[in-house]
Amino acid sequence: MDLGSTITALVIVLVCIIPFIIMGIKNRKKKQQFFKALLDLAHENSYNISRHEIWADTAIGIDDKAAVLFFTKKTGGSQMREQVSLSTIQECRLIKRGTTEGKTDNYTTIDMLGLGFTYHNKSKEDTVFEFYSSNESTPTLSGELDLAKHWQKISNDKIAGLQQGKK
Repeated sequence: MDLGSTITALVIVLVCIIPFIIMGIKNRKKKQQFFKALLDLAHENSYNISRHEIWADTAIGIDDKAAVLFFTKKTGGSQMREQVSLSTIQECRLIKRGTTEGKTDNYTTIDMLGLGFTYHNKSKEDTVFEFYSSNESTPTLSGELDLAKHWQKISNDKIAGLQQGKK
């Protein structure tokens, strides 16, 4: 009787744990694929990734020595790949578009969140790295705002350092 109960309990525990193990393995593989895509983008032009972040279907990284930022995002069936040389950038700004809702308790729903890069050359159109879009992503933000602010600071610190070096 004790052996039967123990085996039953063990089977129940395994049935409960195995889905989490499988999800963890899939997430790790997905992150490795995005990191590889980011590395491939950097290596195409002989750059390296010094720091990076991976979330949802998106990855961002920087080559600190060369001051080049890399961004890749999977949208639908296609893969968006961008790179920006921060030496050509005047500033990096946080882009947060949304709608205000509610009659008495106004609250803002974020529809799009990203980083906008303004070039020194005003004839070049700004480059935007889209961190979140309510059209493509989950209905709620899950850390994208903090990530966008973090990478805005990294970018602007690097831009300021480059501009100081020119003076």
